[in-house]
Amino acid sequence: MADRLADAGMACDLQVWDRQVHIFQATADLLPEGARAIGEIGRFVRSTVPASR
Repeated sequence: MADRLADAGMACDLQVWDRQVHIFQATADLLPEGARAIGEIGRFVRSTVPASR
């Protein structure tokens, strides 16, 4: 998917988190890795989506 998005000229940031299960971000309230991943998602969105007026 990341390759296809890049080929289409879309912003994409693929991150592979070692030793994490699918949707580990749902554990953000329990595990630091989940919280860190949510922070990364927020940073990407803020850097990619124009600010609303």
